[in-house]
Amino acid sequence: MYWDFTNGVIVISPVDKYVSKGSGYSKNYSPSITGRMVVSSEEIKLVWIGYRENVASGPGMQQGETKVLFKSRTNSSGWSSLYVYGDNVQSVNINKSDDEKFAFAWSQISGSSFVNKYVRSEEYPTTIRTLTTTGEDLQVNNGSILSNMFANSFQSETTPYSFSLSENLSGGINKQTVAAIFKGREGVVAKDSAQFYFAVGDITLNAENIDFIEIDDTVNITSRQMLNSYLISQPFTVNDNSTLTYGVQYGITDSSFAVDALSDGSTIN
Repeated sequence: MYWDFTNGVIVISPVDKYVSKGSGYSKNYSPSITGRMVVSSEEIKLVWIGYRENVASGPGMQQGETKVLFKSRTNSSGWSSLYVYGDNVQSVNINKSDDEKFAFAWSQISGSSFVNKYVRSEEYPTTIRTLTTTGEDLQVNNGSILSNMFANSFQSETTPYSFSLSENLSGGINKQTVAAIFKGREGVVAKDSAQFYFAVGDITLNAENIDFIEIDDTVNITSRQMLNSYLISQPFTVNDNSTLTYGVQYGITDSSFAVDALSDGSTIN
């Protein structure tokens, strides 16, 4: 399923403007949207769950995965780059405050239970915070400011089922665990309904994470040279005693579509 925006509503569009097209995920579902749409002004924040099953990867990555996918849009710059969060994601929801800040929260499997995480606009896109709630289903309320916004979490694993309210989403002084997101870059080659993806990331030097150079979410990649310029990490120094690791992940979203897209002897460059 794909989404587009026409006259302020979500529609299935026949034109090549689908939000999830080229995401590299074979299934895109459970969308949640916030923003404002008035005459001559459009600011949209959209999250959804992406699923892929054909995964080949380095150590530590799993076969089959669900992720939080995030994009934003303004009428002046179009859709942003795609940002990816979480592992084994079960639900996701987004909302905004009256002063145009936003936060999105999701649940993901952690062992035999669930953990709830969120990202807020002031720390987007690089910081994930962990909430005190642990339900599978989440709803983020709106509010005048972020300190008036909470995640309502529904626990349905054991009886009695129960709702619990998280701490506020301002990121202030409260009991939260802050964790850096997976650091990396991913590219998707799309032809008709076939999608081929490749990602590199999780660069660590002596157990310290190495970031990639910053990229603005409104950047439009128009050439291979420009693409390569954003596949560079921050500089670091190694010696004979250094421990340097990184991971790669690659695959296809649908094997039958991939076969149809490639003829004998053809390759993805």
